[in-house]
Amino acid sequence: MMIKRIYTQITAALLLFTACTANLPDDGSQTPEDKGEPVNIAFEMYSADLTKAAKAVATEAMQEGKTFRIYAYNSTAGSTPDFTQTPVASAIYTVKKQDAGTPNEKLVATGDMKLYRGTYYMYLVSYNEESSYPELSSSGGKINVTNGKDFMYTTLENIIVQPTAPGGNSMTVPLPSPFIRLGSQVVVRAAAKNGSQPVSIDKLEVREIKVSGLPASLDYTLGKTTWETNADYAASYTYPGDGFKRYDVNGNPGSNTFDFWTSPAQVLLPVDGSSLLKFSVKLWVQYSSGTKEVTKEYPASIQKVLLPGMAYVFDFTLTFYGEIVPSDLTLAVKEYNTILLDTDGMGE
Repeated sequence: MMIKRIYTQITAALLLFTACTANLPDDGSQTPEDKGEPVNIAFEMYSADLTKAAKAVATEAMQEGKTFRIYAYNSTAGSTPDFTQTPVASAIYTVKKQDAGTPNEKLVATGDMKLYRGTYYMYLVSYNEESSYPELSSSGGKINVTNGKDFMYTTLENIIVQPTAPGGNSMTVPLPSPFIRLGSQVVVRAAAKNGSQPVSIDKLEVREIKVSGLPASLDYTLGKTTWETNADYAASYTYPGDGFKRYDVNGNPGSNTFDFWTSPAQVLLPVDGSSLLKFSVKLWVQYSSGTKEVTKEYPASIQKVLLPGMAYVFDFTLTFYGEIVPSDLTLAVKEYNTILLDTDGMGE
């Protein structure tokens, strides 16, 4: 009986030691035997109502098929990770439906990241695309982002990695918050002013619209909530004419002379309003007589702040007195976030 009692006590002690070491932080001092088998990481996407999210930021529920990159760093008590060091792991994740068509349907993201038991900082970054994703620069935990990229992020601090089920080797991490967008979504539209024109036109088409006064690129540092500062607003972005489609006032495909030619929504880098946003609008016009066509490029400008996460519509409307001259242009700007805001306008 004494031998049996001693054996039972030794077994209980071993079980207690195993339970304690399973949750040791991965501070680099553990051996592979301490860490056990690496754990496969998956993510359950944030699914709460985004219209009730914080109004100070613009959030995004990432859709099926979109990708994001994750960078994982060891968590050190009392400090954020040292970005001069290489991440302990990085992987690409793709959003997919789980239990599709059932009451339990939800969006999850799967990839090939495996981490040993421990505590980690996880940085999730995305361009909200299916085949393109952000990459870290050579050092400092920075990502360089250019115009046209819908950059967004979310950060997970001090995530304890251990299998969800005893004896397993996988773990699903629920995202407690949505991705946050740091770009400004901009649509540009052009149309003839509705109503009687001094000189009637038969057709109007957008050849291109270029906006300048933008930063060429901005740096984002992992874990931050804003861009690194950049006062250089010398770059431009061009909306090519072949992307414009004509829509009526209800947003349906249109063919009326006075319907707006509307660009696809593009994400531009924010500006602080310290310099003018300048536009070059190139249109092709055919007058009703059918004997005269004009392809003309003309300027417009406005002092405007483009805030991160906001959406803007720049409307160009024209009145025709003959050949187009710059004074014919009226530029108005509509701003949107989760609530439709008022329109402000400026004549040029």
